[in-house]
Amino acid sequence: MQLAFSFGRDRDLVRRIQDDLPETVHLHDLRSDLDANRTWISLSGSFPDVSPFVLNICELAFERINLQKHAGEHPRIGAMDQCDWISTSADDADAFSESFATDFGIPVFRADQGLRDRGFGGLLEPELSPLFGPTRCHETLGVSIVRVRPFFVTIAATFEEEFPHFAQSRARDINTRREELDPVFEGVTCCAYMMPSYEQSCLLIEFANPDSAGPDPVLEWLDHRAKGAGTAVKAFEIVGAVRQQDLLETRNVPIRPEQVYDSLSLNELFL
Repeated sequence: MQLAFSFGRDRDLVRRIQDDLPETVHLHDLRSDLDANRTWISLSGSFPDVSPFVLNICELAFERINLQKHAGEHPRIGAMDQCDWISTSADDADAFSESFATDFGIPVFRADQGLRDRGFGGLLEPELSPLFGPTRCHETLGVSIVRVRPFFVTIAATFEEEFPHFAQSRARDINTRREELDPVFEGVTCCAYMMPSYEQSCLLIEFANPDSAGPDPVLEWLDHRAKGAGTAVKAFEIVGAVRQQDLLETRNVPIRPEQVYDSLSLNELFL
């Protein structure tokens, strides 16, 4: 499972999440971004073990999140706006979604449905049509998207630039090439934002079909475009976990041992 929360500056909350990790749940990645004011958490384990732990994380985090007062470079629509389950059943995902919506009074959607384009502010007034939960956006916690997905890879590309001109231009290029059915960019989506604390920009790239359209060609394309524009590539980093077979392809990206799994069945994996 990969979770994305709208907090990134609360070190005590990160510590509490780590301290509460059950022995039966594997933590592959937990990272916070100060400028995005966002935290990504990647977990694996059986559904009966992972589901209550995620609800516990939400209880801890939601006490400290108020989107009315939230400031960050990354667009947000909810306190936990991304909850992606891999290779679990739709029934299990629905059971989690119903519990989540009931416990916290947050509308839960199965797909984006244009929510991100509207943003948190644009969701406060209109009546919504969620799969579970109330038909009004929670006034401080927003909405959540809970999905069942095939395996995907997320890479953060950072560039040394004072303003995000290069990253934003490449985001438009990637979206255009995907829409034009360029096979290299099949299933590739991205989000660009500024990291003013470091005078850098970030391009958060998701590869939805890594078996047919892996990261390497896109990273090589980005590297070539950056050199042509005189923009330095600071780093490419995996966000979340990777499969053992992905190590053969993502040679340009450093990977920590805990991010790699090769003994877990995909039926037990929630990234």
